[in-house]
Amino acid sequence: CPSCELPVPSQGRRGRLPLWVRILVGLAVVFCIGTYWWLMLIVPDGVRDATVSIHEQTARSNLQILNNAQRLYRAQFGAYAPSLAVLGPPHPDGVIGSRSAALIGPELAAGEGGEYSFRVWDTPKGYVVTATPRSNLQLKSFWSDETGEVHVGNP
Repeated sequence: CPSCELPVPSQGRRGRLPLWVRILVGLAVVFCIGTYWWLMLIVPDGVRDATVSIHEQTARSNLQILNNAQRLYRAQFGAYAPSLAVLGPPHPDGVIGSRSAALIGPELAAGEGGEYSFRVWDTPKGYVVTATPRSNLQLKSFWSDETGEVHVGNP
């Protein structure tokens, strides 16, 4: 401006980016947006599958822990434990015995483990222990018995 002696920006083509740069930036933006939406469609299934796999493997591992605890209980007391609580930590008095064998932790003794509930009951041949999902993640149920094999589904 002539009166205030400040430079006035040019109104010509000097300030604009070349056409090829603007096209390249536009393509990069479109690529980023497309990649974002593609990942939003694909990744949640992969994350869900991994989460389900982790929870199901944890349930299977907990069934193996319970099978081992039942074997140890039988070796010590001559019969399988009638409940998970009996396999659990000792009572506050600290006495370990056939009513509190201290073979599993308090969570499993309460019938809880991750996304699963656990239950055990006597059968004529021994016992059955089940792992039932507590969440809505479409997890499988599992069960096992005195053979130690873990099966999918319900007994």
